[in-house]
Amino acid sequence: MADLNTQTLAGHPVENKTFYDRELLERLLPQLVYFQYGQKRSAPRKEGDTINFRRFNSLPPALTPLTEGVTPDGRALDISAITATVKQYGDYVTISDLIDLMGIDPILTETVGLLGEQAGLTLDLIVRDIVASGTNVYYVGGHVDRSEITADDVLTGGTLRQIRRIMARNNVKPVSGAGAYIGFIHPDAIHDIQSDAGHGNWLEVTKYTTPERAFNGEVGKLYGIRLIETTL
Repeated sequence: MADLNTQTLAGHPVENKTFYDRELLERLLPQLVYFQYGQKRSAPRKEGDTINFRRFNSLPPALTPLTEGVTPDGRALDISAITATVKQYGDYVTISDLIDLMGIDPILTETVGLLGEQAGLTLDLIVRDIVASGTNVYYVGGHVDRSEITADDVLTGGTLRQIRRIMARNNVKPVSGAGAYIGFIHPDAIHDIQSDAGHGNWLEVTKYTTPERAFNGEVGKLYGIRLIETTL
């Protein structure tokens, strides 16, 4: 008589079965925050793929008194043009009718979700890269190039106060509807800000008078800059 306590299915692989949990695991997704701040324009059909934006630059103050009977020299208008080109982005996933029919997971439903996530991430990264390509840059520690930054160059409340001063001195207006400047910040940098002993003006988003009006991803405000957390 066989000893039931020592019997295994090792010699009978056909009897071994893997149990598949029908509930799929959630994916760890980044917070998408950049696209909500990008300016959006609609391009009409059959008008080409290029959009031209124009800006009339301000005239300098006229500080010289006029002389009676003398026509002043006058001044030419100064107009800046910014050109944008419409581009298409897309992707697809190949699924056979057999895997759709025989697969144990809801393939089509999950694929639609994956493509939606991909589309959102793509748009956010495109906007981020355009913003990051700007030439008006302030580096922590007074450096003039990103390659000079080291682990000792830590973002502090004092740094944000300096950045706000630079913005205000150059007549940069707070973001419309925000009542403040907007800063995108990595969780590591948020940690540094909160660890800084000189951040007495730091205000957590949960302590806002109207926290329900906070932006997507907003974690707090310091020196007139509302900070949006993102890992991208």
